[in-house]
Amino acid sequence: MLLNFPRQRFLIYLTITLIGTLLLNHFSNVVIRHVPAIAPILFPTLTIFLMVFHTMIAVFMIMKYLCDKRRLYLVPIALAFASSALLMLGTLKSYPNWFLCGGLNITNYNDALIFFSFRNFMMAVLFITSVILYAFKTTAMHTRKIHFIIISVIVLFSLSAMWLAWLYSSNNPLLSVEFIDNNTFKYSNVWLTVISWSLICIWILALLIILLITQLRNIFWYSGAFFCSCYIFTLFVLMT
Repeated sequence: MLLNFPRQRFLIYLTITLIGTLLLNHFSNVVIRHVPAIAPILFPTLTIFLMVFHTMIAVFMIMKYLCDKRRLYLVPIALAFASSALLMLGTLKSYPNWFLCGGLNITNYNDALIFFSFRNFMMAVLFITSVILYAFKTTAMHTRKIHFIIISVIVLFSLSAMWLAWLYSSNNPLLSVEFIDNNTFKYSNVWLTVISWSLICIWILALLIILLITQLRNIFWYSGAFFCSCYIFTLFVLMT
């Protein structure tokens, strides 16, 4: 499979990824570091933008699936972005109330990082699921019963991930976990040694599966591979 991989497609993907990461890094260095006053509102503003963007992608994926039921692999992608948008609501809740025209409160960075971690894990797993379903798209699996079972499992997984994220984010004292100190802004050893590297590994796995199975046959999988690369880059930035 590696020998048959179209190198031209990989070079196009690699070029797009390098340009995208360089632009993101340049934006981070120029705007955030040199204009520190914008930093407190930049992250929640970008979160709102991404929440709307992810919602639009989810709706578009569902519409494409309803038009062609053989594209079952679009359902995990749709639920990944829809669940991501819902988890971003929890992330926004962790920001100061002044952003929502309220009083000035301390930002709960730990809760924001918990929602971010669960969102990464859930989306990576659903991306992998989508590629696996894509690999079997031509088999005799497109019956109403099989679709119902697969969609039910995917929905249950997404709901479970969102429920656990809500419980761990200061809503259940028995399941509390600390990824970052809200006062010192230092990451915990659990985040640095286990969580962050686990998320990077699962995104790398998702990226490799996309590259090897889909071989970037169309713009859809180019986008999926680029999306994985962006999250890998983001996690490396967070670790530093």
